[in-house]
Amino acid sequence: MTTSRNLSNRGKDFVSVKDFGATGDGSTDDTAAIQAALDAATGVFLPAGNYKISASLNFNDYNYLMGVGRGSTITATHSGSVIKGKNVTTAATTNVRRYHGGGRDFQIFGPGKAVASTIALDMRGCTMFKWYNVFITTIQTAVRQGNGYSSYYNEYYGVDISSVTTGYSNSTLGNENLVVGGRVNDSTTGTTDSDNSHNKYIGLAIEVFTTGHVLTSPATQNIQFLFSRLENTPTTGTAFSLDSTSQDTLIDSPAIIGVSTTGFPSSGSSPTGTRTTIRASEMFADSGGSARKSIKRSVVNQAIAALAAGAVRQDGFTISGVAAGDAVSVTLPATWPNGLVAGSPIISSGIVYLQLSNPTAGSISVAAADFVFSIIKYV
Repeated sequence: MTTSRNLSNRGKDFVSVKDFGATGDGSTDDTAAIQAALDAATGVFLPAGNYKISASLNFNDYNYLMGVGRGSTITATHSGSVIKGKNVTTAATTNVRRYHGGGRDFQIFGPGKAVASTIALDMRGCTMFKWYNVFITTIQTAVRQGNGYSSYYNEYYGVDISSVTTGYSNSTLGNENLVVGGRVNDSTTGTTDSDNSHNKYIGLAIEVFTTGHVLTSPATQNIQFLFSRLENTPTTGTAFSLDSTSQDTLIDSPAIIGVSTTGFPSSGSSPTGTRTTIRASEMFADSGGSARKSIKRSVVNQAIAALAAGAVRQDGFTISGVAAGDAVSVTLPATWPNGLVAGSPIISSGIVYLQLSNPTAGSISVAAADFVFSIIKYV
């Protein structure tokens, strides 16, 4: 049912789902009415109400669904996708792609966290969709992209997810998608990426989880986790799980609270994957090298006593906290004399020794001056 509104020129009208018979009373099946609105106009308004649906809502190119915040609710009672691109089929070769859709300011309630194959925002086959201030809860997967369907340049801003098995699920051809802010609460897996590339998670909070961020084979490339907050209480779970096939992963400034394991490499090992880079207050590792816990600068003012011609000696410099296994380099004072040779530092507990040799024909000494030591500690 429609009003007298002229809807013949699709794309120029912004309509309400109630113009098409939707009731939003929480018991009437509003699937057909909402779909009719999406098919009739580009912009679709979802007034305050609880809109029960029993089948997927299929978005066309440019469809934009706007509610009034959490007062606008879509409640799904079926197994399958809640919102998806129109005519996405089970075979990627027959996929009909959709472009430039999205929506804002509404919430999706699914039929249950354990209900198989339920997806709130099924963006497989969707490109350049933008979502703002959407709340998703009680469904198996909140967002799914890829799976052999081109899913590029989709963006999620302040999308809040709760009570799901997986928050964001990305696989083959789910590339160059962006998540900014929002959270995933009460999940088995916060985010997962496989056989895809260049997805970015910026400032995403993941709380109450088994595993926070997951990379699995086949290989991912250039996945970035920036300023994530991963928090469990009490202590449990794994913050990051990176498969060995992952390539060029960047983890920058995570806040990790109450987890059993960070997923970062143990002492003496390399970060999982190829060219993994980790930057954190207590951890720094890059280009497949060992994980660095800290870099310390220590200045010691000390004199070098006279060293006879042709003599060799070890002089010790006391530095609190330095230990065998640390990597230490030294910057010699500007007053260092010609001819006196300082070899590589030798590290013991609390002391760094410099191997000194004097190949000249005369005695050499150095007045008290600043020696600058750089100490790198490894996990």
